[in-house]
Amino acid sequence: MTNNMEDPAATDEVVMHHAPDSTPPITEASMETVVSISQRLLGLRGSPPGTLASLSENEIKHLCQRARPVLLSQPMLLELEAPLKICGDVHGQYTDL
Repeated sequence: MTNNMEDPAATDEVVMHHAPDSTPPITEASMETVVSISQRLLGLRGSPPGTLASLSENEIKHLCQRARPVLLSQPMLLELEAPLKICGDVHGQYTDL
């Protein structure tokens, strides 16, 4: 195996930026944390707009760690059949359609 620090292209090693094992395993305690956060956020339903949710930095990081593999597993391109109705504002990005 070549290990040349000067030229990354000269190495035989494969570097994975999104390693599947980089996400901590899902444990019961981990899911309890997600459920607890979800219940607190859902408890704000019906509150006036602008109501603040109190989440710690660790809770937000935990949610991101749990959501990342789900988002990465989703296809980036949806192949849909016409006719199709688009609701909302596309902000002039018609070429993305």
